[in-house]
Amino acid sequence: MKKLYISLLTAFSIIQISAQEKSYFLSSPSLSPDGTTAYFAYDGDIWKVDSNGGNASRITALDGEEINPRISPDGKWLAFSSNQYGNYDVYAMPAEGGTIKQLTFHTGKDEIENWGWDSKTLYFTSNRNNNFGSFKTTIEGKTPQKLFNNYFNNTSGLAETPAGEYLFTSSSEAVNQTHRKRYKGENNPDILAYNPQSNAFKQYTNYEGKDFNPSVDKNGVIYFISDENNNEYNLYQLENGKKAPLTQFDTSIKKPFVSASGSKVIFEKDYQLYIYDVATKSTKALNVSLNTNKTLEKEQNFGVENNISYYDVSPDGKKMAFVSRGVLFVSDIEGKFTQQISNGKERVMEVKWLKNNRTLLFSQTDKGYQNWFSIAADGKDQPKQLTQDLRNNRSITLNHDLTKAVYLSGRDEVRIMDTKSFNSTTIVKDEIWAFQNSRPSFSPNSEYVLFSAKRNFELDIFIYNIKKNQTINLTNTGVSEEDPFWSPNGKYIYFSSDRTNPSYPLGMQKSNIYRMALDWFDEPYKSEKFDKLFIEEKKGKKSSDTAKDDKDKKDEGKEKKKEKELVIKELKVNPENTLERIELVTDRYGYQDDPIVFADDKKEILLFNSNQDNGKKQLFKKVFTDFEPAKSEKVFDKDASNITRIEKNLFALIEGNIYKMTLEALKPEKINIQYTFDKDLASEFTQMYDEAWTGVDENFYDENFHGINWKAKKEQYAKYLPYVNNRNDLRILLNDLLGELNSSHTGFSSSGKEETRYLNYFTSPKKQEELILTFSRNGKNITTKVHPIANTDLKGLLYDDWIFNNRQRVNKLSDNRIAYSYMKNMTTDELDRFLLDMVEQENRKDAVILDLRYNTGGNVHDKVLNFLAQKPYLQWKYREGKMTTQPNFAPAGKPIVLLINEASLSDAELTAAGFKALKLGKIIGQDTYRWIIFTSGKSLVDGSYYRLPSWGTYTLDGQNLEKTGVKPDIYIKNTFIDRQKDNDPQLERAVQEILKDLKK
Repeated sequence: MKKLYISLLTAFSIIQISAQEKSYFLSSPSLSPDGTTAYFAYDGDIWKVDSNGGNASRITALDGEEINPRISPDGKWLAFSSNQYGNYDVYAMPAEGGTIKQLTFHTGKDEIENWGWDSKTLYFTSNRNNNFGSFKTTIEGKTPQKLFNNYFNNTSGLAETPAGEYLFTSSSEAVNQTHRKRYKGENNPDILAYNPQSNAFKQYTNYEGKDFNPSVDKNGVIYFISDENNNEYNLYQLENGKKAPLTQFDTSIKKPFVSASGSKVIFEKDYQLYIYDVATKSTKALNVSLNTNKTLEKEQNFGVENNISYYDVSPDGKKMAFVSRGVLFVSDIEGKFTQQISNGKERVMEVKWLKNNRTLLFSQTDKGYQNWFSIAADGKDQPKQLTQDLRNNRSITLNHDLTKAVYLSGRDEVRIMDTKSFNSTTIVKDEIWAFQNSRPSFSPNSEYVLFSAKRNFELDIFIYNIKKNQTINLTNTGVSEEDPFWSPNGKYIYFSSDRTNPSYPLGMQKSNIYRMALDWFDEPYKSEKFDKLFIEEKKGKKSSDTAKDDKDKKDEGKEKKKEKELVIKELKVNPENTLERIELVTDRYGYQDDPIVFADDKKEILLFNSNQDNGKKQLFKKVFTDFEPAKSEKVFDKDASNITRIEKNLFALIEGNIYKMTLEALKPEKINIQYTFDKDLASEFTQMYDEAWTGVDENFYDENFHGINWKAKKEQYAKYLPYVNNRNDLRILLNDLLGELNSSHTGFSSSGKEETRYLNYFTSPKKQEELILTFSRNGKNITTKVHPIANTDLKGLLYDDWIFNNRQRVNKLSDNRIAYSYMKNMTTDELDRFLLDMVEQENRKDAVILDLRYNTGGNVHDKVLNFLAQKPYLQWKYREGKMTTQPNFAPAGKPIVLLINEASLSDAELTAAGFKALKLGKIIGQDTYRWIIFTSGKSLVDGSYYRLPSWGTYTLDGQNLEKTGVKPDIYIKNTFIDRQKDNDPQLERAVQEILKDLKK
């Protein structure tokens, strides 16, 4: 009993000590009107604390997360946003406690910004009508009103001045790109103002960097964020129109908020809260004590079923090793007895059994980088680290007798490892790339290594002769050949390719399976087989029929044994005219990829994945046998990967589970592995952080990392990892780290089962064919019927209405002489829309306007530019018909204007740069966003995802478009007030320029 008492006392002391630690990841702070109380969000709830520091008390405990606490100027009401029903809405409650009232009800995201000075009006930002915009409602919860006209008056951060002026910014850099540091460009946010009474517009700041997040006190003094002095976000002040810095921190602040009295400003810095005292002009950290429960350090339970990412079967066919959520396991071949081998602190990705059936070779992260380890398969010994590289070692394959392994290392190396000594040797240095590459492999006799490398963004297939140290490029084309695989007899290499279309920039769109013969050889002749029948018959006359049958059976057994033990001593590779020896082996319809080939007696069985059956990707086979036609047949109704063979059995990974089938029957059956294990998210998050950093370190397109010390940034942010309290904190931390790169196309997204999201209260109105609604207006009830649609569809209709009005304006101003086409993005759907516009308009009008303003990018620039570049080159006519140009579509023979603006980004910028380089016409508008890097992405251990900017885009004279954007030939700026008044100077100038050219 005494022992128990001491333990409990010790535990209580630890809790008390923990409560006195510094508190981090306190966010979206605000102050009471007199500045004496601070409010903030933490761990999904709203808290308050004395503005001098101390013990904080929790105010809300709703399901979901609460953010942005705001006290009304009269001090009576607390407003905040919560996503307890799945999306953020605005709520209010008495400041001293009481009933919480929901004020907005919408499937959009409503984030409270500020109160009006009447303490009755609430302003919030929402994406309910467009990307984001400013709205207001009342403490009674009246129907929200949109504050500004025009679909593209995207405003946020609205604060009302005592004089009734609206302060706000109008740039995505102030909404969803606040973590991006040091952006300089046309889409920079400025502090703007609009007076709803006089319709007067004012721009308070005009700095090419970032000015945003305005907050105003009762005297009209404006506080906001700017990075003007040192490229870090600091607190600035606007008083009587003059901008002045108040802090000079070397790490950035977030979300400043001034008390109504103007005495104090609170903000986030280094994931803590700070108070700026206006009178003394001093800043201090707010020391906050919280009673918290560190749930991340507690183990959570996970199951391996449907969550296996890699596996291998032992050579004796009795055991399996597999990976689930980065943890290594070993079980019997039926999955009944499972043992955890790794501790789960680092992420295991690949595993291979070695020849002795007792040792595992596996990859595991070390400081974020994948390295090779070995361990006894029974788990009784500690793992041994075999490589210690600051590069990712991956994509391993063993040779036929399991004595050697080949793998990829970093961006530029193919290596061979001896599986006895575990020594590695680099055999090839080339453009391997650290991701998006095919797995290397050995030839059946281990004479060659087969691998892929990039040539002008396309994958070519190479073989490397190990003894001769000689590399041969087998394909060397302008398109990609992927997933190469040796045939068991060593005569062919199978691969997938779209042989007439490059993978850049769309990626491989329609691949088929091909095979290349490594030398010229004859197919077997039927006549020779026929002649052998009679040779065997003559031999048979020397013995009885019974003896003959016995002999045939004996010979057949010997033949099978010989075939099983067949050793290919030397492969013949003819490097001349390799492309002439390529043949298509799968069907033209649909696409096929992931070829893998097995030998069964005299048959060669090709397995591949294809969508040729109703567009669904499934596992298919094709059997090649002499003198018999081969045809594709479906094996399973799901696609399969990592197919391996142990004697007559095949194993495959299908939808996160291991399946088994015989080579003869090919009927996959799931191996049921019912096993659960424990992991804590604290160590998992640290591993994810390290791996994301190394992925960027190895793959970021600019070796100078846009001028920052990337290694130092890792250490700067890693020190906050111990204070991460939930997944949202990790999202904030990693996005802030990525934001240091000042790069577009970055970001980290993550979700986990520990984050409960509740169903939306208005879940699926589109499922109902009609609704009857009754509204109360001025004491009268108005009833109407509606066909409900989803909010995303409504926003699409509003966008289309903006496009329709643009076309009508062009038709009116040009007397229907100009074809107008608008592209929302650069996807294939919008490409189709553009081409349809051209079919409907271009051939019967005198000029073309292509509008790429607000275009969010994609990868179809090449097809758009190729269409616009078409010129007339012939004329033709029927007898007594009208002379007509050939081809039907020749826009380059007419005036073309391209419209761009500050929100034209990514592939829209590439299209503009190509348009300018090809001299297709005039570009009118504003400089583009400077948001153009081609990216891929990588998944982390729990399915989280980070984007990876890996391809820089440059003009022919070497300018990096990410840093320069594209400048128009004629600069015309559409202002906020232009949009508010439904004016469009850019579009009008485009029409004017075309009409001027048509008069020439």
